[in-house]
Amino acid sequence: MLRKKDFVKKYKYSPSVYQARMKEFKVSRFSEGYVEVTTHEIWIIEEYFQQFLIWKSKQRN
Repeated sequence: MLRKKDFVKKYKYSPSVYQARMKEFKVSRFSEGYVEVTTHEIWIIEEYFQQFLIWKSKQRN
């Protein structure tokens, strides 16, 4: 699990890309990987996010 700050740093996402990805991630079947403890404390379960990215890439084909 990564905190939002560490997640953004690891994936090198700009704030706008992060927001776009999370908006989609939170309503996907992988949404349990987005853990909002408080409005200021967000954790992302990386395994779910990676599965989300694989699923998303397959939707494009």
